[in-house]
Amino acid sequence: MATYVMSDIHGSYERYIKMLEKINFSNNDLLIIAGDVVDRGPDSCKILLDIMGRKNVEFLIGNHELMMLDGLREMEEMCGRDEWYSIWLMNGGRKTKSEFRSLRKAEQYRILNFIERALYERYIQVNGRKFYIVHGGPEGCDYSNKFKSKKYNIAWNRVEIDNYVPVQEVDYVIFGHTPTPYYQPTVGGHYTIFKGAGQASQLIGIDCGCGADNEESCLGCLRLEDLVEFYVK
Repeated sequence: MATYVMSDIHGSYERYIKMLEKINFSNNDLLIIAGDVVDRGPDSCKILLDIMGRKNVEFLIGNHELMMLDGLREMEEMCGRDEWYSIWLMNGGRKTKSEFRSLRKAEQYRILNFIERALYERYIQVNGRKFYIVHGGPEGCDYSNKFKSKKYNIAWNRVEIDNYVPVQEVDYVIFGHTPTPYYQPTVGGHYTIFKGAGQASQLIGIDCGCGADNEESCLGCLRLEDLVEFYVK
């Protein structure tokens, strides 16, 4: 049995399936997807439906799923703003909206219910090491966010390594949301998983720019047992 984490697939079903094949993902393994399955790419709902059909895949909600929910159902969680539909479309939601609307009502309901019930964070222990997994970043790591709820904050946070305060009682914090070239140069012709140092040594960023769809973007995946990295261009 192996435990894997990936995030920010952004509608790229082809890369998602290739990654499952690359890691030889089996029914005995566990995959945790740390948000942002939807938007930008053409197959957001297709990926969600695949995840929903697998008992050994766990999904954590990301800020793009929140925009999707709020855009479609006009929820108003953010202080002083209620224009999520426009914000969602401006951030790559048009393809997702079109794909979602093409589904049967029953499938639409299943997808919305699945996202609404998703966790926002996950603690897991593997080989004696404690991991905290979240889409945006731990609570308190981004003081620019002023959402009313912790859930929205940790889905939208941007981790700043220079002023990072370590999370207590965990060995590693794994997060997506912020593409790793924000923290480090490109290696080997593509974005790679970021592993922090010093005060930020517990940080591991896994958003390798799959949603950017440029020559350096790829989908990254991390195996927690040994921190081995996998990439699909």
